[in-house]
Amino acid sequence: WEVLNGLIGRIYDSVLEPQRWNETLAEITGALCPLSWEAAFILWESTSPPQARFVAASGLAAGVQEIYCAVYAGNHPWSRKLMRYGNGSVVDSNDILTREEFAESEFFRNFLQPWGIDRMVAVLLDQRGPDRLGLMLPGPGDRDLEKLKRGLRVLAPHMQRAMRISDRIATLDLAAGAARAAADAAPFAIFSLDDQLNIL
Repeated sequence: WEVLNGLIGRIYDSVLEPQRWNETLAEITGALCPLSWEAAFILWESTSPPQARFVAASGLAAGVQEIYCAVYAGNHPWSRKLMRYGNGSVVDSNDILTREEFAESEFFRNFLQPWGIDRMVAVLLDQRGPDRLGLMLPGPGDRDLEKLKRGLRVLAPHMQRAMRISDRIATLDLAAGAARAAADAAPFAIFSLDDQLNIL
């Protein structure tokens, strides 16, 4: 619990400093994942149309994000099957597709096989139209993942809240920036007044 409480604190710290998400993901994998499970990423993904956008990542080789987005986003067995699950779900890829079936996919043979990755644990965090937001942790399938899955069940609601808060803050920052730009470009003075018409 001490470890999980520390991770929960890191998750909420990342809301205020979004550049810390990568570091937070590295701490999650370091604390919960078995040997050789070092990669974690958060991404928005859709199968219709197939597309993806990485929000944060840790432990990925150079170029992996670009290749995934250009070639495999929303277009492989894991993505298609994960879309069926509700927000907050912690899903083991072995429970939705056998490793034998997955081994026959082009995604495994042409992309994941060199790293020995044939299993993934995913946490579904949010949905916006056809796009799903998820935390993904891939690795070799011959490891005991019970500690990882138990930890993610505790962290999942905090990750959901944190990502929604981050999204809301980004929206407000964007709106405030647009308002500032409009005020700067306006050919007249703009004042904010309180209900007594005092200038704020």
